[in-house]
Amino acid sequence: DSLALASYESAYRLDTTRAETIVELLDFHIKRGNNHERFKYESKVFALSDIELDVKRERLDSFMSDADFYRLNYFGIGLLIQTLIEHYPAEREFLVMYADHLYYGGMTDEAVAYFRPHLMDEDVTASDYCYAIAMDAQVENYELLEQDIKRGLELFSDNRLLWEFYF
Repeated sequence: DSLALASYESAYRLDTTRAETIVELLDFHIKRGNNHERFKYESKVFALSDIELDVKRERLDSFMSDADFYRLNYFGIGLLIQTLIEHYPAEREFLVMYADHLYYGGMTDEAVAYFRPHLMDEDVTASDYCYAIAMDAQVENYELLEQDIKRGLELFSDNRLLWEFYF
């Protein structure tokens, strides 16, 4: 085992961008149950452009769907979501995913504070406003709730879901 790890690490030091080597190191740590090292290399896999985004989504979904695994690896999974946000800034679903991650970790105020500035982004969507409205309701901030409904309807007057919040 230690010889295999030394070989993988040596190969990695020679080329830190080679997907095959990173995946081999990742698999090595998965088989050994070393989750700290696992998420270190998992994050590197998530940063690779030669691995399909759908593959990364599926992996992340599988981590988040197992409640025990998610609880035990909360910080590692947070690192993966942050990696996806960094490398795929146009994929707004990851912003919501990270806000949810903070919320699930009991950091409701941080989740709201993280997501709210993204309502000012040029590429904001009606779904973003729906999410913010749901968060406002969850934290019982009715002033922001009303503000977000009004602003969402100004920007997306044809969105039926936003109108449902209004009535």
